[in-house]
Amino acid sequence: MAYDNDRDAGNGLNRLNHDSEAREKQILWEQVKQLYALAPLGFLASLMNSIIAFFVMKDVMPHGLIVSWLVAVLSVTALRIGLILCFRRIQPAPSSASTWKM
Repeated sequence: MAYDNDRDAGNGLNRLNHDSEAREKQILWEQVKQLYALAPLGFLASLMNSIIAFFVMKDVMPHGLIVSWLVAVLSVTALRIGLILCFRRIQPAPSSASTWKM
């Protein structure tokens, strides 16, 4: 692309930078949407695996410790599910993608 003067070249670079930033923001938004769309499958796997681990380990670990661990895992998963539900209810704008990153 040939420019008539330095100002035209500068405008072209500014436009290119703006397009690049807009593309990066759109990519981030698509990544956030995918993260929230696929997260429930990960939560289900986490819940199943933690329950299996609980039953496997309950006879070889102190009962209070393994129950505390299971409660912690279930609590964190419940909070994450709440975050997903909040995201779906609010339906945030693409410009807020950086706020919703996990």
